[in-house]
Amino acid sequence: MYYPMMLKLQGKKVIVFGGGKVAYGKAKGLLEAGACVQVISPQFDKVFEGLHKQMTLIEGYYEEVLLQGCFLVVAATNHPNINEQIGKACEEKGILCNVVSSPSLSSFIVPSVVRRGEFVLSISTGGNSPALAKHIKKELAKRYDEDYGAYVTLLGEIRKIVLAKSWPEEKKQTFLRELSNKSFEECNGLWESLKRNEDLF
Repeated sequence: MYYPMMLKLQGKKVIVFGGGKVAYGKAKGLLEAGACVQVISPQFDKVFEGLHKQMTLIEGYYEEVLLQGCFLVVAATNHPNINEQIGKACEEKGILCNVVSSPSLSSFIVPSVVRRGEFVLSISTGGNSPALAKHIKKELAKRYDEDYGAYVTLLGEIRKIVLAKSWPEEKKQTFLRELSNKSFEECNGLWESLKRNEDLF
């Protein structure tokens, strides 16, 4: 059983071992989260081309000394025995580690994700059926399109204004609950009214 959480990685040192497409997917997601990503592999798939300015690509092999100062590690090489070594070393050092070839050796697993700005949906089957998680991800991606990113950002801006008002606490909470049932256009109108400090009641 896993505990779902959102992890702050801004500025954290993260290493991905492996140079294939799986390693690329992991590195890309970590980069989007603001981590300082190093990818270490004796060779890299062409998907990594042009990414040397965004992340550090190092041609080399796994050595335990490389783990020093790491907050999080992903073992995504094509060699299960090396991935296992990385996982065990991270466990001994108290470093968060995802071993892609062995969930049992991982301190965390990565769910399928639908990301729309600050609006994030995560789907996990606990490693039992990644295919099902991907199927559900596709369904959710269709239902929650790119506009939801702007919608959630707008809700956040309205929330800041409402919480800063001198309204009774119950009135604030009622307003915010009802807000989630309104369309983007309706919320945008409310936001403009709140900025003008108009009386909405």
